[in-house]
Amino acid sequence: MLRYITTSVLILLSLLQSHAKLNDNESAIIVDSLKRELANLRTPADSIPILYDIFDISPRLSRGIAGINLYNTAKRTGNTSVQLDILRRLTTLYTRRDSMQQWVLDEMRKLPKSDERYASETYARLMLISTQVTNSPEKERTERIKQLINEYSRNKEEMSGYDRVTQLYTLCTYLNATMRGQLLTEYLDELGDAIQQLPYKLDALNNLYYAHAAFMYSDNEEPVKSIEAYRQLLKIINSLERKNAQEGRKYRNYDVNYYNCYRRMLRNSATLNASEIDDYYKRIQELAANNDDIRRDMELNENAPMYYLMAKKRYSEALPILKRQAKNPENARYRRYIYRSMLEAAQALNDNDTKLEAALGYNKILEDYLTEKSNERARELQILYDVNSLHARNSELSEKNQKSESHYHTTILIGAMIAVCILIILAVLLFISYRRAKRLTIGLASTNQMLMEERDNLQHTQKDLIEARDYARKADRHKTEFINNMSHEIKTPLNAITECSQLIVDNIDPEKRKYLERFAQIVRVSADMLRTIINDVLDIAAIDNAKMVIERKPTSVTALCNIAIESIKPHVAEGVQLRFTNPDKDETPYINTDHKRVEQVLINLLNNSAKFTEEGFIDLTYHINKAARTITFAVTDSGIGIPQGKEEIIFERFEKLSSLTQGSGLGLNICRMIAGMLHGEVKVDTSYAGPGARFLFTIPV
Repeated sequence: MLRYITTSVLILLSLLQSHAKLNDNESAIIVDSLKRELANLRTPADSIPILYDIFDISPRLSRGIAGINLYNTAKRTGNTSVQLDILRRLTTLYTRRDSMQQWVLDEMRKLPKSDERYASETYARLMLISTQVTNSPEKERTERIKQLINEYSRNKEEMSGYDRVTQLYTLCTYLNATMRGQLLTEYLDELGDAIQQLPYKLDALNNLYYAHAAFMYSDNEEPVKSIEAYRQLLKIINSLERKNAQEGRKYRNYDVNYYNCYRRMLRNSATLNASEIDDYYKRIQELAANNDDIRRDMELNENAPMYYLMAKKRYSEALPILKRQAKNPENARYRRYIYRSMLEAAQALNDNDTKLEAALGYNKILEDYLTEKSNERARELQILYDVNSLHARNSELSEKNQKSESHYHTTILIGAMIAVCILIILAVLLFISYRRAKRLTIGLASTNQMLMEERDNLQHTQKDLIEARDYARKADRHKTEFINNMSHEIKTPLNAITECSQLIVDNIDPEKRKYLERFAQIVRVSADMLRTIINDVLDIAAIDNAKMVIERKPTSVTALCNIAIESIKPHVAEGVQLRFTNPDKDETPYINTDHKRVEQVLINLLNNSAKFTEEGFIDLTYHINKAARTITFAVTDSGIGIPQGKEEIIFERFEKLSSLTQGSGLGLNICRMIAGMLHGEVKVDTSYAGPGARFLFTIPV
């Protein structure tokens, strides 16, 4: 039940970011058009409205990337309000990924302090709490409730407004997961008051509260409070709609949100008057006429017409719908209402067969419901008893502490008197020691002179060491400058040689071109090999001098692998199959890492396989270990393999299996060093039986 309610509420929240109803092709065409507009803008600030439109219209699977792009643009412009807005939308979008929600919370904490930031942090924490409570073991929830009630009762006066909201929301979420009784209602009311007293009125925070409160009040048989919560939710949706219209957000649509609120309010029709019932149902029909999703939901579940017909006491029309929906698995949680309504309609129509069927079904459900409520009330009373017992023990401990403090003060007084006596004795001893020290002072004068001379010697030695250190640093700097200058001086003529050799081939007679093309290809390959050696030397120098910087950010795993595959294609022997096996074709996983360094490691590993594979295949794939929070890339080839005992030697600097092999022997060494900087590792998979070899590259995500 908790998982259903929490999921329903989070879906309702995510729908508050829904876009206008378009098919994929229409969305793609509009997104492409908006991206072309972006290319003509001059400043990042001008692109924010268009990026908002792209975010609004993008499908749910790609909306996260659009949101991160918008966040980064707002970050460059220093627009804190937009940053907080899109971070709130991202935490709602990623309702089941607590790692992404934690990232959003961390990003919020980096922004300047303000009431909006504090309110946004609270919203992000509450969303993360919803996910954590849903996934928590049931047996731990009761103890957690006791702990939360005790902490809140003892500390609520000292809590800030935001901490109080967080504590109450956590307590209500745990109570709703365990028992939905009077205790939940009391704390839910207190939570609503606490949110209203916050210094910053954040729509997202109020929306989260009313969405949860409406579900909880309804399930707790408190329709009046549930209706009021839905009315407040409608005000928020209406406010958001007006705000988006003023800002020109033409791709935002709230039809589904209005539909959900009106439909669920009709379920509590006993608290509505006749005009409200007719008005809400009329609005539902208007929404269904213009929205295919709403129309399909009404045809499948028939909840809205079922609630409306029962509210209007049109029993002959309602009864067939009630019979169908009693068998609909989508309405399992509403069967108590359905069977009760069936019984009411059958009695009004004097349908004895249906009355018997409804009575049997309703009695069974009611029996289960009463048993559940009894158990919940028992658990609630047990919790209150345990908390009161804990308060009693705390009072007893407080009394004992007061007695202990009194005894402590008495002990301190006695100790002070003893200390005074000891001080008098010490004063006498110090006077005697002073007389002795005075005599020793004369002897220490000569020793002091010797120490001063030793100090001067140490200072001179220190000066020599500083000069030697500065000389070593200067030599190291000259070495780095020499490597950088030489790499530039070598790369320029290399490029010229490659271009000139190709120019000669392009200007030769067609009969001789095929002959010379082979030599031009040798020149290009040799130039690429030399560039690789130069780049490897530069990377080694950067790592040794701690100048290689790791910059982590969310990165697509699929994009990393595709870039590595495309980069290595020209170096693969003819006839060798170069493959990327994607284990997550239906989704695009993201990791938080330095994509340039990961690409560099993957390219080096693939290039190493290409050197030793003349036929067969080279395969790249990956596996994400969610428990260990790591990702492992695997590069497998059908080449010559690695001799036994050489699995670690090949990672040493300048080490090669054969002196005839191309390369400088630095590639695998650089891979291992970069992996270490990423807190990961690169190794040979010794369990792989062949043919060829398999390298494993593991990093934390």
